[in-house]
Amino acid sequence: MTQKFGKRARGLIASSTYRAFRVLGFNTAQSKALVKRLSEVVVRCSYAIYLAHNTPVWTHNEDLISTNSPLSFPVTATTPNIVVLREHGIRSLYHFTDRANLNSIRENGLVSAGVLIDYSITSTMNSDEISRKIDAKSGLKDYVRLSFCSNNPMMHAAKKAGRVHDPVVLRIKLEAVSRPGVLFSDCNAIRHDANISEQPEIVRFEIVKTKSVFLVPELLRHFYQAEVLIPSPVPPHLISFQF
Repeated sequence: MTQKFGKRARGLIASSTYRAFRVLGFNTAQSKALVKRLSEVVVRCSYAIYLAHNTPVWTHNEDLISTNSPLSFPVTATTPNIVVLREHGIRSLYHFTDRANLNSIRENGLVSAGVLIDYSITSTMNSDEISRKIDAKSGLKDYVRLSFCSNNPMMHAAKKAGRVHDPVVLRIKLEAVSRPGVLFSDCNAIRHDANISEQPEIVRFEIVKTKSVFLVPELLRHFYQAEVLIPSPVPPHLISFQF
């Protein structure tokens, strides 16, 4: 216990603190800066306590609050992802899979293709090997792909290619986008011209809300396949199994 306390007193901040800042709406850079500042506060508190250990009256407030390293950004929280999506009329997200995977998903949630491969979990994957290699090269293999449309063109392509035989569409609650580390892509994330961001505003909402991809001008159709990338897994309580 003493050893753990000592490490924390020297400025070690639990990783859950960073995740809490991300859930509150701060971006990656802001969260890291806040954790760094908090670490400095912890060190100063420890130092002030040490200086005062023989002092019957506390006179060390300046040791707690003085600092020469101001924050490098204004501490202003961005609008939470779920709020942005709701403001644009998004009420659910979607993921298609083969019906053969449902029992595993009910038990374990949605896991990424990378996790399935790493742990040798039997599954009927809707992606092909080329897509998975691109994901691995791009650092996206541990993300679950969600779409804004229930009739994803990729579902029909996967069925035609024989990767899925009995496709079903799962409805995902919007609370999934409030999890730490969520990314947004303005089109299929494996495209070479995909723009991937922590900010949902990158999505062309006027296009993803169109009832059919065929109602979108051909030059803009790739934006219909915008994606939300959720760090694996998406837990079962965020998934609706009503088809």
